[in-house]
Amino acid sequence: MNALILIMLMTGFSFGKPNSTPTVETGKVILIMENLEPNKGEIRSAIYKKEGFLDKHGHIEDSVLPMGDFTTKTVVFDNLPYGDYVLAAYQDLDTSHKLSSNMIGVPNEPYAFSKTPGSKWRKPNFEECSFKLDQSEVTVTLKLKYWKQY
Repeated sequence: MNALILIMLMTGFSFGKPNSTPTVETGKVILIMENLEPNKGEIRSAIYKKEGFLDKHGHIEDSVLPMGDFTTKTVVFDNLPYGDYVLAAYQDLDTSHKLSSNMIGVPNEPYAFSKTPGSKWRKPNFEECSFKLDQSEVTVTLKLKYWKQY
């Protein structure tokens, strides 16, 4: 009997599930948006991985919330695999479903990223705005501002 157990152990016999795949750790991101203008338009937010960052349909998940009589709003993005992400949000004051801008591309509506880009004179890159989701819950607070306030 002992010889049989020894043979099973030596040949790699496993008592676990055959062909089990490792589980991917996931967490949630709690997005708190501050400095909102009450009763104007709607709040649009999205979370991005590096692939597709700021592409029209490149986000992983998004949220559209009607504005009410408040200056702060919270959104939860849940079941995200651990990794690097960027949050982006803006207050769509004219409900045009896009971040409105002037003739030279300067935004006319308040916006924010998970980290403030190094320059407001160019499109931000993923690395300068990203944060790491490496635990079950991460909270990120965005203070929406107009371009001239950056």
